[in-house]
Amino acid sequence: LLFVTKGLPTTTTTSVIPICSSLPYAVCVSASCCGETAAKQVVQGTPQRMLLLLGLLPFLAQVQGGPTMVNPCLSGQFASMPFCDVTLPLDARVADAVGRLTLSEKISALNTGGGPLPSLGMPPYNWWSEATAGVGSSPDTQTTHFAYPITTGMSFNRTLWKVTGAQIGREARALMNTGHAFSTFWTPVVNLAREPRWGRNIETPGEDPYLTSEYAEQFVQGIQEAPEDPSHLQASACCKHYVANEMEGTTQKDGEHNDREHV
Repeated sequence: LLFVTKGLPTTTTTSVIPICSSLPYAVCVSASCCGETAAKQVVQGTPQRMLLLLGLLPFLAQVQGGPTMVNPCLSGQFASMPFCDVTLPLDARVADAVGRLTLSEKISALNTGGGPLPSLGMPPYNWWSEATAGVGSSPDTQTTHFAYPITTGMSFNRTLWKVTGAQIGREARALMNTGHAFSTFWTPVVNLAREPRWGRNIETPGEDPYLTSEYAEQFVQGIQEAPEDPSHLQASACCKHYVANEMEGTTQKDGEHNDREHV
């Protein structure tokens, strides 16, 4: 409900800029959104809609109470630097940003959670999260939890897989705009369910390689692609894990064959 506001009549002049988010459904719920001042949004409507808004207040308060991501490219100190210049090729921007880092900052940036990076104006951050069946590992608990892939995989329904990923990606982008979510999600699990005793089989679409590859393609497209803005990632999906990693700790459990032919 936080993410799609078309059902609520509003009067607002808020515009979401690409550097913050180019996706119109990802709304600002705090005084600032990615460094941009958010226009005051007045919600008017029926008593039922007002009750709906009141029901959202605990979630909005939770979102507002947490830390806010800071975009250094909105700061006067860094905005003119090449790594903030969207007209430059991506490789040139990356090279400029990396070239400004100290050795200790580079080492810190190798972790999933790192920072601060004073050379780039970045506070401490954590760029990863889980999203196998919904946005996880986040301070916010009001995200949608979907059926696990072992269940949805049985449907053999590519549309279902894609729209599930799309909704997870939309919620992720909306939470990112409030400064709470993370930009990269370790999902989907593309290991095959070859060992029935593996406790994480529910995270996989099943044991069939073709089904798993089709699921991964649709789910990743759903998370990453937004029809409103095809030039930017909605969120970033990272398939996991390494091949034959079905059983953590060893790749040679009883019942598994990991020779060259099977791999």
